[in-house]
Amino acid sequence: MRDSLASLKCGKKAILGCLVVLLLFFTMVPSVGAAGIQVIYNKNNYQGSAPTDNNTYVSGATVTVLDKGGVYNGSDQFAGWNTTSNGTGTTYATGATFTIGAASVTLYATFFNSEDNPRNVLYDANSGDATGDVPTDDTPYPNGVVVTPVYGNTGGLARDGYTFAGWNTQEDGNGTNYTGGSMLTIPAGSSDFTLYAKWTPAPTTYTVTYNDNNSDSGNVPVDGGTYMQGATVTVKDNTGLLEKAGYTFAGWNTQADGEGTGYAVGSTLTMGTANVILYAKWTLVPPTYTVTYNDSNSDSGSGNVPVDGGTYMQGAAVTVKDNTGLLEKAGYTFAGWNTQADGEGTGYAVGSTLTMGTTNVTLYAKWTPVPPTYTVTYNGNNSDSGNVPVDGGSYVQGAAVAVYGNTGNLMRSGYTFAGWNTQADGNGTSYAASSTLTMGTANVMLYAKWAPVAPPTYTVTYSGNGSTSGNAPVDSGTYEQGVTVSVYGNTGNLMRSGYTFAGWNTQADGNGTGYAVGSTLTVGAANVTLYAKWAPVVPPTYSVTYSDNGSTSGNAPVDSGTYEQGVTVTVYGNTGNLMRSGYTFAGWNTQADGNGTGYAVGSTLTMGTTNVTLYAKWTPVAPPTYTVTYSDNGSTSGNAPVDSGTYEQGVTVTVYGNTGNLIRSGYTFAGWNTQADGNGTGYAVGNTLTVGAANVTLYAKWTYFATSSTSSSPAAAPANRLVLESNPNVTGDSAKTEITQIVGQNLSMSAQLMTVDGKTLNIPEFSINSSGQFNLANVPAGEYKIALSVVAPSGEKLAGKIGKLTVQSNGSATLESDLIDPYGVITDELTGEKLEGVKVSLHWLDTALNRSKGRTPDGLVVLPELPDFAPNKNHDPQWSTSDGRYGWMVFPDGDYYILADKTGYETFDSRKDMRNEQQGDDSYIKGGVIHVGQSIVQYNFAMISGEIESGEHQPYMVGYPDGLFHPERGITRSEVAAILSRIIPVSAQAAESRSFPDVDRSHWAAAEIMTATEQHWMEGYQNGNFAPEKQVTRAELAQIILNVKKWDKVKESSFTDVAGHWAEPAIAAVEQEGVISGYPDGSFRPDQIMAREEAVKIFNHILNRQAQPINVAPKWPDVPETHWNYKEIMEASVQHHYKIYKNGKEEWQLK
Repeated sequence: MRDSLASLKCGKKAILGCLVVLLLFFTMVPSVGAAGIQVIYNKNNYQGSAPTDNNTYVSGATVTVLDKGGVYNGSDQFAGWNTTSNGTGTTYATGATFTIGAASVTLYATFFNSEDNPRNVLYDANSGDATGDVPTDDTPYPNGVVVTPVYGNTGGLARDGYTFAGWNTQEDGNGTNYTGGSMLTIPAGSSDFTLYAKWTPAPTTYTVTYNDNNSDSGNVPVDGGTYMQGATVTVKDNTGLLEKAGYTFAGWNTQADGEGTGYAVGSTLTMGTANVILYAKWTLVPPTYTVTYNDSNSDSGSGNVPVDGGTYMQGAAVTVKDNTGLLEKAGYTFAGWNTQADGEGTGYAVGSTLTMGTTNVTLYAKWTPVPPTYTVTYNGNNSDSGNVPVDGGSYVQGAAVAVYGNTGNLMRSGYTFAGWNTQADGNGTSYAASSTLTMGTANVMLYAKWAPVAPPTYTVTYSGNGSTSGNAPVDSGTYEQGVTVSVYGNTGNLMRSGYTFAGWNTQADGNGTGYAVGSTLTVGAANVTLYAKWAPVVPPTYSVTYSDNGSTSGNAPVDSGTYEQGVTVTVYGNTGNLMRSGYTFAGWNTQADGNGTGYAVGSTLTMGTTNVTLYAKWTPVAPPTYTVTYSDNGSTSGNAPVDSGTYEQGVTVTVYGNTGNLIRSGYTFAGWNTQADGNGTGYAVGNTLTVGAANVTLYAKWTYFATSSTSSSPAAAPANRLVLESNPNVTGDSAKTEITQIVGQNLSMSAQLMTVDGKTLNIPEFSINSSGQFNLANVPAGEYKIALSVVAPSGEKLAGKIGKLTVQSNGSATLESDLIDPYGVITDELTGEKLEGVKVSLHWLDTALNRSKGRTPDGLVVLPELPDFAPNKNHDPQWSTSDGRYGWMVFPDGDYYILADKTGYETFDSRKDMRNEQQGDDSYIKGGVIHVGQSIVQYNFAMISGEIESGEHQPYMVGYPDGLFHPERGITRSEVAAILSRIIPVSAQAAESRSFPDVDRSHWAAAEIMTATEQHWMEGYQNGNFAPEKQVTRAELAQIILNVKKWDKVKESSFTDVAGHWAEPAIAAVEQEGVISGYPDGSFRPDQIMAREEAVKIFNHILNRQAQPINVAPKWPDVPETHWNYKEIMEASVQHHYKIYKNGKEEWQLK
């Protein structure tokens, strides 16, 4: 086998110089662990046996290559070991080294013929003055063999002034460079190959030496380094503790006299071109001085002088010590220190500072004589009881002494204490309590001063007690106890609105002692206040009665209220369903014949001074008439005609023309139709229509023609369109279509013809340019499907629509296709309202189809931008518009899913949408997959808001015994009390109990009225009544709400008619809180009666009960679903289960 392989390659030595290498494979021995890497020697099919390396190596270890061992090949010369069996790898000579990696290595024996004239690699020192030995490589190499590695400086070659820098193929270093361990390929030649040592001149270095500069002791630091010019050297510390008497070490200097360059310890110096000597720098130590304290003749044996053990240099600030040793001197007090014993030097207070001079300092104690002191003594001066104050102080002359009060309660019968005097008879100097006296040079005696007691007197005062005008009488007299005083009359004409003056009383509420004008009262031992007593004037009230005035069925409303003059009353509706054959109810009138004052339902009448009867007003029934209304049906300018006529059934009406110049971009006006989509009855201009039994709306009919649009928001479009062609097979004329107008009118398209059952025809796909033009030639007559794809500006193809192409036998053709409309709509699942600002993102679904096309599951779909595609230009993600729309033009033949997020809603994931919906021929939504074939998919979905609260809402308003709610009726005070008691929890009964003469215990709301007044939500009237059936005005309800909520009062309201009104603060408060609104004219109408239908909205607002669409039958016959406040009334009056969601919406359900 060996011979045949050799003959195959080299003819078995037939060609000189041919290296015989057997074609064997390089074998890698698997790693046997971190310490089990081996080097295996393979004889490579030569004779004999290969050596064995019994070592095991770790990755990175150095391996020394073995000799050939017992391997031989006749007379051929051994050429070393190679990492491949065919000799193309790396060759290692005997004794060479290499670094082993993480896997075992096999080395294969190589030989060459002795006739091949092998060459040796010689190493030359390249200098006569070099020391050391050059490496020796005894292995001969044929031309072209790779020698690895080139030897390093194994013999330690050295040369003064130079450094060894590797080997070069030329003596002058201009050949090829080789470093130790690099590979060398033996070039062609017949002589030995020489590598010359390469020498690089060595740079000059300098030293840094330290000098003690005449120190007394210690050692200088030693820097043993050598540094080249420009090197940075760190200056050493005084590590050898050099010292010099009278001096301190202050760093180093380049001159002994310190006039050179100075270097601090740890600083750096930059090396120049000479050695450097650094001399120790010595700084002279300045002299110091002391401070000594002297007692300056203090009493023997008393205290010790302070001791200051410090030494201070000139200019130092020294803090003067205190008398810490308690020095004393009889008759004197310690007063600080002085630089002279006689006190005539410089004085220093304790804690002050002195500045050190150039001599020691002695500070002498300073003594000040103590002055004499005097006392203050108090004398009762014939008091009967109590104790005189005791002043234990002693005072020097001129001291200010505070005079004591009568702290011991001194008393003397028939007298009152009146201060102090320096004489017992009171003729000296007087001092009041807390005043001050200035101390003289003698002790002071202060005598109690006594004043005779006069009998007490009292006053009589009159109070208006809530009067609105006039003045209370003034009695300026003072009276002793027991004196009889005549009671004044109402001399100041006091008046109070709604009341009459009824005398006086000792209590404001009239529950004290009453006094008639001119009666007498006996003064007691206290001042007297007489309050005006007021008797309420009860104003008359009047009623409103409703008459059916000849009705044939139903009942007239009943207004059980009574009203004072000037009160505004809301007129009831036809709550009893009054009917009269041949007539319609037309409101109310103050006369039965209708010639009085008329009142519409819900209007107001102002009460006069008589009862009012309102008669039902009846209008004869005329035959019904109907209207004809014109709709612009999406026009972009102009006005629809207006037909102001009314027509009875059967009348013929002439259809108007486009008199208002209606225009719609991209369309032409084509008459009118009874349906907006054009699928009703069409009428040309000037045609006639016969009026039926309903109003008629005629919608403008628009015929589409191609145009461009720059609208930034999605526009509506016709459902489909037809395009007729003359003869594309013969003339090559182009068919025009712009079915991409919604997503961008400047987009080109691509089209593929198919059979009617969807099989692709062998007709090349053709283009439709941005103008909507395309050419078809040689298409047989018949009907075809046509797959239309949108081509983005980037050239990418997007899913479009499947249309229909009909080619006639005469060559004419008809193309029919829906417009491409990819928009989906996002709604609130609870309310159905369209959601704006939803973040929607489109993702690749993890399906076999997508994976086969290399699409990353769950990744965002990167779509090409469509500049005219409103409103998001086909971006992913995008945000929904104000009408909840979003849309993408996507790639065909793909599976997608959608994620949607909006604050207050749960994340929507279309993968959980299990609907089954076919869209077009080959697209669908099924089992969480949105599959797009060739047709676009419109994906509408609803989002759910997370639930945050649920429970039961109990009704707080009820209807009447007749089964009606009477929404327009004014709400009464008893009804308000009942509502408040139902909606506001009361933890404990108030201590105050109230009763009203007009609220009998049998009254239906007696308990609720009691609760409302005890809690001070509501109050009674000044006449003591509650008036339970009185209807509440808007101002009164504002005050009641403020009483309940206790909001801060607001100074001013923006309403135009409340300035100066008694309830202005309450109206301003409810306005600020947004509870009760005003009218469009800026008024509040404070005295207008509050209707039940209005009140319910206010209470719902306070309770934060947000009524949502209510999908149950109406509860009240007089509150149909069309009532303006239907939802609020149902919310307040029907028990129901509720759920409140994060978006603030409330779901309303009956159990």
